[in-house]
Amino acid sequence: AVKGMAHALNIPVVGVSILEAMAYNLPFCEYIISPILDARRDQVYNAVYEWNDGEIKEICEPRALSVDDLIDELLGLDKKVVFLGDGVSVHKEYIKEKMGEKALFAPVSANEQRASGLAAAAKKLYDEGKTISCYELAPIYLRKPQAEREAEERERMEKEQC
Repeated sequence: AVKGMAHALNIPVVGVSILEAMAYNLPFCEYIISPILDARRDQVYNAVYEWNDGEIKEICEPRALSVDDLIDELLGLDKKVVFLGDGVSVHKEYIKEKMGEKALFAPVSANEQRASGLAAAAKKLYDEGKTISCYELAPIYLRKPQAEREAEERERMEKEQC
């Protein structure tokens, strides 16, 4: 829809990571912000953010990784971590078990994607001049689709059997 409107109006667009948009749900938070979206198979889509001088700062760019790798990484930081996103309902108990009091969880009102967070992230990018043409706007996938991963796994196993 955005691409169509931008094309018709001949205006630029900005691409916003949903993970960054979710970090805006917790404005001026004093802790590390770690949005997690369930990627299945004990993995999450994640990025790590921190508010600094009234601005959100990306500590770690969006990626797909195992929950264990994420926990190990976050335990190395000096601050408590606030988790939010649909991955919380899947991994909350495990995160609490591994991180203890260092793990905090966003309230229900701030846990999911919100238009206001998306708008705030988009405005920041726009103000920074990070606009692109509607023709350049495309999704960024953090890992290959499951069907493609399974096909590669089958090929690998077939090669090993030879």
